This record gives sequence, C-alpha cells and structure tokens, in this order.
Amino acid sequence: MAFLFNRNFEIKVDQGNKPPLDLTGLHTRFSCEKTAESSPDIIEVEIFNLSKDNINKIQLYGDTISLSASYGKTELEVFASGDITSAKAAKSGVDRATKINAADGVIAYTESTFNGTSPKDDNGSVIINSLFSALTGQFVNRRKSKLHGKQLFLSSSIAYKLGLNLGLATSQLPGTITPEIPFSGYNRPTAVFGLTAENLNNICARFGLLWTIDNSMVDVFSVNGDNGDFPIEVNNSTGLIGEVELLDNGGCEFTTLLNPKLKPLVGVNVKSLNTMGKYRIIKAVISGDTNGNDWYTKCTCDNPYGLLEFPLFDNYGTA
Repeated sequence: MAFLFNRNFEIKVDQGNKPPLDLTGLHTRFSCEKTAESSPDIIEVEIFNLSKDNINKIQLYGDTISLSASYGKTELEVFASGDITSAKAAKSGVDRATKINAADGVIAYTESTFNGTSPKDDNGSVIINSLFSALTGQFVNRRKSKLHGKQLFLSSSIAYKLGLNLGLATSQLPGTITPEIPFSGYNRPTAVFGLTAENLNNICARFGLLWTIDNSMVDVFSVNGDNGDFPIEVNNSTGLIGEVELLDNGGCEFTTLLNPKLKPLVGVNVKSLNTMGKYRIIKAVISGDTNGNDWYTKCTCDNPYGLLEFPLFDNYGTA
C-alpha cells in the first residue's frame, strides 16, 4: 500500500491461478474514463521502473488489472479494473516506463456470443435473462489454452430492476421471468444470435434500459434512472474542487478529490456557489499520480430529476 498526503493506493495484476502480482509502491500514473454506456471503460496505466521479470509477467493479453484507493485508515476500494489489452515498456528519460492498456470486461464484451430463440409471446424478459447469463461465462485464449479475461458477475439487484422495468411482479436471474405484459416484438418465436453485447444493446434500447459493466459487475438501469442509492453529497467539505460548471443541457461538470464512489448512473447532491440540487453522473474521468498532486475525479452530469435551486452563497457549501 502506497501512502502520500494521506492517500492510499494499491495496484495488482490477476494472472488466473497464480498469486496476484502486487505492483504497489512504484511510481504510477493512471487514468480511467467511465461512461453510462455498455462499451468497456478504458484504463491507462504507466508504471515506472518495473523489473524486467515483472514486465514479462504482465505482457499477457487477458490478464486483469485492478486499482484501489482510499484515504487515511479507511478500507481500500476498487475504482478501476479491467482486462489487459497491451503492455509495453520503453525508456522515459532516465526511467523505464511500462504502459498498460486495459478495458473493463472487454473480453466478455467482444468474445461472448449467443445463439437462441425467444419463446412465443416473450415480453423480452426470457431472452434478456439468457443474454445476461451468457455474458457471465468464461472465455478461453485458444493460443494459450487457458482462461482469460475477468469473469463478469450480475448485480444482486439486476433481477429486481428488470422486473420493475418490464412491468413484472417477480423476476430472477438466471431463470425465466413469468411474462405479464406481452411484447409484440416477440409474438412468435424469434431467433437471436451473434455477439451477446450487441443483442443486449438492441433489446435493452427497445425497453428504455441501459446496461453497464463496472468493475466486472453487470447492471441494468432505466434510461432516466440511477442506481437507486442515496445520493452522494458533493460540496467543499467532501472534496469538491473549484466551481461547478453549469451546462446548456441542464447538467453540470465538477471535479473532486478522487472518490471511487463517484461513477456513472450514481445520483449526487451538488452544493456550490451557483447550484444546489440533485444530478446524475453520466461520465467520470479518474486520474492520478502517486508521486504528484494529480488525484481527481471529474464528473459530467445530466439532470433527469428537475430538482434544482440556484442560491447565492457567502462561501462554498453554506448559505
């Protein structure tokens, strides 16, 4: 665990059946862009002066990397993880820098395929269940005859939320949801095949749903909804830096100290000089440097709630 300015940081590479490779303690720079879309979040990491042995160990497509952070004595929390897509070492002045590119769930997203048929009068629930279950399989690197890519898991609340959004009384994953509202698009058996992710994109869009991969966890949301948790407070006492920028679409942008809990489709209560109200994060860009000052989360938000005030403040966070 690395400490600087009361910050804690940990970086590890998971290599399947081998013990995780702990790279904590070396000078590390990182950035991660997380969005409210299903496409994998992109992670870029630069580690300085890794040993040649460790460089060789992480140059395996499909191994997974995870980054965690916290403050003081609080427990570390993962803010970015993904399947490694490339790793390359090169000289950077007097140092040797190893650049690692990864993406959250990219192996499952690009390699999971589906071949099935929706039953007659399926309201969408049966086929969506089947697609989500297919996405959580494990995938074999044919060249090396070994499993690769981090296995995805379904959020514990996904079945409940699917039930609500499809207008159903009960729902369970994996398994079949009893249809109550027939969906005319599947009034007869329909073949569904191809990439699992593409099929999920198409079918969820028809129901007004979003699905995401976040730190290997698959979840689903209403297009105008959030994760359903209590909104996170964003103000000067919780790490807000500078002023909140108001956007023409009714949303806003703000920057805080790195906070693993600030991520897409999370509700936030923002309190600053120029706005006070609830927003929904649709993009979060996380960046940091273990040997420098960069340690931020920059959020872009929309406002599907319509709950805003525009007070005049004497100073940040107090009326």
